[in-house]
Formats: sequence, structure tokens, C-alpha cells
Amino acid sequence: TPKEMTAAFQIFGNGGKYNKPYTYFYVTDRNDKVILDNRSNIPTQAVASSTATIMNRLLRNVITGPEGTGRAANISGWNIIGKTGTTTDDYDSWFMGLSPYAVSGIWTGYDNPKRIRETSAAIRIWKHIMTKYLENKPNIDFTYDKDVVSAQYCKASGLLASGNCSSTATGYYAKNN
Repeated sequence: TPKEMTAAFQIFGNGGKYNKPYTYFYVTDRNDKVILDNRSNIPTQAVASSTATIMNRLLRNVITGPEGTGRAANISGWNIIGKTGTTTDDYDSWFMGLSPYAVSGIWTGYDNPKRIRETSAAIRIWKHIMTKYLENKPNIDFTYDKDVVSAQYCKASGLLASGNCSSTATGYYAKNN
């Protein structure tokens, strides 16, 4: 479901921690007695912080890379990461995106599967909502694991780039790897 997909992607923006999604922070009755309370939920460390940081940087390429399928989700001045997705025969279109403040996900499709005409609608909807959400917030960045470094690697061999490599790219690695 969109709720499950969005919840799964949160770990790439918060150091690998999974927070069970909820609808209300807390609810009180007419006498101010708390009847539903999610304020003290404790996240679960789903993946290592270094793994979350590496995935964060890889998902940035979806937005900024020359072959990125989510370039239309970029919000000027913000560090946005995300992932696009479609299903076979274009029955579904997804976009999961994160800012340093929030993660949100959009699904477009039909309850009874049929081809959708425009698979980029999920990105446009996401960008519209997140642009409004971020417009009055101070610009902050994600917090990255200090044990992750970037290095140039050779596209042909996959090894760290040397002077003999004609085509390189930036990769992200745990320092101990």
C-alpha cells in the first residue's frame, strides 16, 4: 500500500530507523484525557546508519543524475531524494520522495487495473504537495553517517578509479569497506 511503501522509505532519511506509521500524534476526549497516544513511540533500527546514508546518496541520483527518472521532483534549493516506479503494462505509477523534514509517497492507478496514460503524474503530485509543505521551512540537510565516504570508481571494473580508467562515477562506501 502507499502507507507501507512510504513507511519503508523513511529509513533512508533518518539514519536507518523505522517508525511505525500512525495517523494521529495523540487524541484527547472532551475532558482532555488522552485516549490515543503515539508521542512516545520508539523507532526500530531497521538498517545500519551507514547503509541508510549510502542509499540516501544513491537515491539522490534519481533526482539529480543525468539518467535520473525523478528529475521532475527536484525542488529548487532543497536536497530531495526519491524513487520512481511503474508496474508491467503501466497499470501503476509510484513516487516515493524524501526531504530532510518528511517522507511522502504517491501512487496513481485504478482499483481495477488498467493502463494509465501518464506515468509521471505521481511525481507531479508529489512535487506540488512537498513544495507547499516546505515553502516556509528553514532549509536543512539530511544528517549523514560520519563513517561513509565518497570515492571515484571505474565504471568498467567497479573498482576504485585509477589513472587508467576512462569513465568514472562517484560511489559511497562505509569507511571499513
